[in-house]
Amino acid sequence: MASNASNTLQAMNRIRQNDELCDFALQVGSRTVRVHRLVLSSCSDYFRRMFATDMIETKKNICVVKGFEFEDVQQCVGFMYGEDFKFDMSNIEGIFKLCDLWLLEKAKNECTKYLLRNLSQDCIDVNILASKYNLNDVRRECHKHTIKNMTELMKYNENLPIVDVIEIMKLGGIECVSAIDLWNFATHWMDKQTTSSLESTCHIIKYFPVNIFDVAGFQEHIWKYKHVETCHECRSFVSNTFMDSLGTVFSRHVNLENCLFLKKISKSFQRRSLEIWIDEYIIRQHEGVFKSPAFIEVAKDDLLKLAENIDEECSKSHFSCLVSWLKNHPECHMEVFPQLFENPQDSDKLFLYSLKKFEKGNKDQSFFSRFYSFFVDYWLLNTDNCIYMKNISQKCQCRNAEAKIDEYVIENFREVSKSDDFCDIDEPSMEKYLKTQKNYRSSEVVWEAVKRWVEFDLDERKKHFVTLFSALKLNKFSTVFLREFVCKYHLVNESIICTNKLIEVLFKRFEKQQEEIDLIKKRLTSLEKKK
Repeated sequence: MASNASNTLQAMNRIRQNDELCDFALQVGSRTVRVHRLVLSSCSDYFRRMFATDMIETKKNICVVKGFEFEDVQQCVGFMYGEDFKFDMSNIEGIFKLCDLWLLEKAKNECTKYLLRNLSQDCIDVNILASKYNLNDVRRECHKHTIKNMTELMKYNENLPIVDVIEIMKLGGIECVSAIDLWNFATHWMDKQTTSSLESTCHIIKYFPVNIFDVAGFQEHIWKYKHVETCHECRSFVSNTFMDSLGTVFSRHVNLENCLFLKKISKSFQRRSLEIWIDEYIIRQHEGVFKSPAFIEVAKDDLLKLAENIDEECSKSHFSCLVSWLKNHPECHMEVFPQLFENPQDSDKLFLYSLKKFEKGNKDQSFFSRFYSFFVDYWLLNTDNCIYMKNISQKCQCRNAEAKIDEYVIENFREVSKSDDFCDIDEPSMEKYLKTQKNYRSSEVVWEAVKRWVEFDLDERKKHFVTLFSALKLNKFSTVFLREFVCKYHLVNESIICTNKLIEVLFKRFEKQQEEIDLIKKRLTSLEKKK
């Protein structure tokens, strides 16, 4: 029976192609497809209803098809006459849309089958099309395929509808895919959206399954994402959601690497019970906390709270950590120092050193003077902190400490001149270091130090160059170095004073050499006479 029906359709299609017995036409632009009403009405409720009413198309025996390609209309008509579709991704949407308009359910099923077959090649495009026409089965398969091939498909996902990105996020959380891959997929989509799509970005972040990250992953990827950093609502949401996901086993996730971060977010978003637990952990593990790279980010209040629970004695590494913290929080100097070091009522809990050692200094001195004198006397200066401590001692008028730091800088000028803080030296100190410099064995080190300091802020500091140049002990420089490097420096050439000093040094050196030559000649002459 099916064979007879197929044969009948094939016969009618041949008749149609020969334009025999056709009683209706479909007009697409300037072109026409001739058809039989019987076939159209038997395959499509759209045409059956049209022909059953007194519509203008029925009277004129022609239907104008707008918004579709002629080839797509031909293919849909051919399907009603028993032909197979010739799909590709360039025509599938037009054909599906026309099948949807003409209520060709079997034809729509063929479109769906084609889309499912092409998931591996055009998953993102298929997903977009499936979303547009509510093909939920196809969408689900697209989501599954995306989860399995996330890394490859990520760079093409910017045109996906937000509902599909959210569904992929949810499915990724259930399927336990790579947390980083899923997050990269989400951020690539968010980064490609326009600035007017901030609401969509918030939606994606709120639906992302943050529980698939451990604490380190959450901090590195989600917490540091640019939108999370700027949107308080998203920051609050992901923090609370993540803290909730840790649940009753919260303590298992806390360690020395993340305790300060968890403390920060629990405090920021008022998770009081968690904050108290982390505080207790930090106090128990204070030795390790001090050595954590995140220690410099500790809030002032937390630092002081930690200080209240530290034993009297401390190590040099503790002190080094505090100096690093102070360098990153200069605004806290006046407030933090006295609370840490100058409370006689807490003599049994001093933060960095014992009260006895601290009070060895003159009690009439200011607090800062005592502190920096102690620092220089008891703790080892190094090339990384000496300039910083030098500037603070100047600020606090701690002359003894400043003098000792100057001695250290002069003795270790080669290493200090290469430190990050070297260019923070003021001009009088720089001049003093050059005048008292003991080691001119490496002319290059001293000369490069001067150039580096001046060129750090050339417009402002070039006015000091003549003074610094005059402070240099040019007689310690080799003739070759003076000729090849110093003579060619542009600031030397721009200054008559510098040029004259350089000429004077070179001329004296020439005179001395000439005297030595004359002395050698006299000795040779004397030896010849003796012979």
